[in-house]
Amino acid sequence: DLDIIDITSDTFQLPTLGPLLRQMHKELTTGRGFVVLRGFPVDKWTIKESAAAYYGLGAYIGDAVSQNAKGHVLGHVKDIGGDVNDPKTR
Repeated sequence: DLDIIDITSDTFQLPTLGPLLRQMHKELTTGRGFVVLRGFPVDKWTIKESAAAYYGLGAYIGDAVSQNAKGHVLGHVKDIGGDVNDPKTR
C-alpha cells in the first residue's frame, strides 16, 4: 500500500492504457491542450482507491505539483448543492 505521493508510472503499471496515456500527454503539450477521459468507475471504489487511480493515471501524463500551501498534490471535488446560477457560488 503506497502513499499517494509515491505512485509513479513504474509503481502503477498500465500495460494497455499506459501507451494511450502517454499519447494524451503529447496531445496536452503539443496538440489541442485538452483530453477527455470517460467511464472512470469511481462508484465502485473507495475514495482512497479513486484518488490512487486518478494519481496513477496522472503519473503517465505529467508531474504532480503541490496544489496549495499545505503541499496537497490531489484535490477532491464534491458537489455541495450550491446554486449554479448564483454568481457567489464557487
